[in-house]
Amino acid sequence: MVHYASRYSRPQSAAKAATERRRFRWGLVPLIAAASCVTALLAGTPAAAALPTRGLFVNADKPSVTAVASKRSVNLGVKFTSSVSGKITALQFYRGPKQHKAYAGSLWSAGGKLLGRVSFHSSTKVGWQTAKLKKAVSIKANTTYLASYLASGGRYPVSTGAFTSGFSHDGITVPSKGGLYYFGSKSHRPTHTTASNYFVDVVLAPSSVSALITDAELQAAATKRVYFGHQSVGWNVVDGVGDLYSAHGMSAPETDFIASADELAAGTGGVFAHGEVGVNEHPVKKLAAFDAIMRAGLAEKVNVALVKFCFVDIPGETSVDDLFADYQTVIGGLERDYPGVTFLYATDPLTTEIDSSNVERTKFNNLVRAAYGTSGRLWDIAAVESTKPDGSRVKGTVGGQAYEALYSGYSLDGGHLNTAGRDAAAAALLRLIGQAG
Repeated sequence: MVHYASRYSRPQSAAKAATERRRFRWGLVPLIAAASCVTALLAGTPAAAALPTRGLFVNADKPSVTAVASKRSVNLGVKFTSSVSGKITALQFYRGPKQHKAYAGSLWSAGGKLLGRVSFHSSTKVGWQTAKLKKAVSIKANTTYLASYLASGGRYPVSTGAFTSGFSHDGITVPSKGGLYYFGSKSHRPTHTTASNYFVDVVLAPSSVSALITDAELQAAATKRVYFGHQSVGWNVVDGVGDLYSAHGMSAPETDFIASADELAAGTGGVFAHGEVGVNEHPVKKLAAFDAIMRAGLAEKVNVALVKFCFVDIPGETSVDDLFADYQTVIGGLERDYPGVTFLYATDPLTTEIDSSNVERTKFNNLVRAAYGTSGRLWDIAAVESTKPDGSRVKGTVGGQAYEALYSGYSLDGGHLNTAGRDAAAAALLRLIGQAG
């Protein structure tokens, strides 16, 4: 059992920060990182957790057609490039309800060289399946590769037209008509292009912390005027923002801790403003506090904003449907009244425990994903937290209900994030901020 009486130790108290009303850059980051490593060792968390992975799709991504009528065997794949170098450690595909066989997966160079092959074991379970490569394959940034599997017997899932204009996620990009196919009963590099998405994916392990996000993505994020409303896990993410800019040798955007709208000066230059909203264990109060500070003048000073709950906000007895309705009402009202601000959405962070609380958090997160997953503005911190370095997810069922949980390798104390976890969460957030229009 994890106890949360001892909260994450923030770089300074909220009261002190509000009193000083001072602006700071990232001079404290090395000290904070060192303290986090010591705490992680005391908590029994690995001191050097593996870096989080990247992929084209998230677990919630599903095909529009679950099984085509054709039983003709065909090699199905995807053409992709990565904005960072790294190693492909595994391949993935979405197994449809009519696909029960074992299938061969392949990784190819653009010129047709076979770089690696895996075997997806037979299964009746519908959804994403992962198969590790015996030897990870190094790939170069901005270089084209292909991933495929042999759908023997056809009946594969597909979303037609999904790649008409290309697709990008986590710095991995599929060009226009980047879907691939080649009919045949043996594994073969697919050569025919199409706009269809056959739900083939890779697990990319970045080569370093700096590979979690590109210079261009960081530069784009640094131009935006941001307000991030949070509580304790939010401080982990703020620290991760500093980690990433430091790893790239870049100056972070001006970073303000603010407790009221008048503490942020108006301007046009990039700024990362953040503050603690409401109180933990009262998510509706957090929504009200976020709504109030935005309407008190902050909405006129920023162009990107979001509020994130904490894991303690959704315990096992939460009325998830009611909370999500409140979330939609508040965010929808702000979007209506402040069209000049891009509001990002966020899932709820998780804990490492397998319990009813993570079941309820997962229910809430699935509602958020269903409503906002295709918006291009969803910060799925729960997916980041629950994805292991090999691309597999920490998830399952308890009492017949689905849950997802925080991967222990990213955990500081069972709920807050260590250095690897916070950097992964911050990278996902900064990429979204940079893309915000």
